[in-house]
Amino acid sequence: MESPGDDDILLSEMVTQRSDVMDIDEAVFIVEEDKDTGGYSAVCHRFGIFTQGDNLDDLRAMVLDAVECRFEGEATRPRQIRLHFVRDEVIAA
Repeated sequence: MESPGDDDILLSEMVTQRSDVMDIDEAVFIVEEDKDTGGYSAVCHRFGIFTQGDNLDDLRAMVLDAVECRFEGEATRPRQIRLHFVRDEVIAA
């Protein structure tokens, strides 16, 4: 019979194994245009990164900088960055 702490150890081992298998292939940013300012915001929930830019070129540069800062000094980092543009549209029913 297992002692109460064995479940915690097994769960910890599973999480560790899963982390080893998990590959950081891509950072996905949700991009939205700010209707009030005309700028853009981008958030990557997976890695806790948020940034903004006045235009799309500025936003791209800011995203690259934010990813660089987030993974500074780490051996692994995303191989690619995906910008997923979200646009809300309301239509009359």
